[in-house]
Amino acid sequence: MIDNPIITVLLAVILGYLIIKNLQKRSGNKLGTVVSYLELSILIAFIEYHYILFNTFLKDFGHRYLVSCLLSILFLLVIVIEMAKLSLETHNIEYIALIAAAIVLIVPFFVVTPFGPRGAFASYFCLCLLVVALCNELNAVKFSLPIIRIMMVMVVIFYAGLATRIGHASRIKNDFITYQEKHNTPKDYRLYLEVPYNQYYWAVHPQATDSSYRGYYKIKTIGGKLVPYAKWRLIEKNTNSNAEMFSQVLKVDSQNK
Repeated sequence: MIDNPIITVLLAVILGYLIIKNLQKRSGNKLGTVVSYLELSILIAFIEYHYILFNTFLKDFGHRYLVSCLLSILFLLVIVIEMAKLSLETHNIEYIALIAAAIVLIVPFFVVTPFGPRGAFASYFCLCLLVVALCNELNAVKFSLPIIRIMMVMVVIFYAGLATRIGHASRIKNDFITYQEKHNTPKDYRLYLEVPYNQYYWAVHPQATDSSYRGYYKIKTIGGKLVPYAKWRLIEKNTNSNAEMFSQVLKVDSQNK
């Protein structure tokens, strides 16, 4: 949640609006007023701590991760309480169901490793749906729906383009490894073609030292060199086949020794 400031800030703003709205309706309920002000304080403290203070004024604070954990728990508690209240008021379980699903989907990763961006995807998706659902409470959906649709199409196109490029590069990389093993060249090491946009996929460690990867592709040589994506992609554009491209990459490497 902390690493997704857009969705987190949106949630905090919408929740803050709903809390203030309820404060105006129930100004006579003293206990409810105190709870609402506490919730607002938690929302403000969570956002300010993580996105203003955490990496600036408090970067040398020894217990900053402990405070972060406590504020995150309180922030999540505020969401659960407000979604439960909203579900009761509107007789719609969608709100509490979405936040419950987000929590349940992430809980196994407290004990299951490794944990990467893919592990949080389902919970993140539920939180996104929650934000869209909450927009209904702001009477903003009918005005913002065309904008949301355009943004979603743009996001899908963006990630589809990334997936296509990453997939193509990954297949070429594996074919190149097979080519080198077949021709046993270079003799003392293997060339690994860089797959672009590595911030969008998860890898444990470099393939040259990955025993599982080397075992699967029957790579006997342990040493390796990485060929930058921009470099081998340019060679690919100027050749007519994978075999010709692989030959050129090996030739360039031999000339640079």
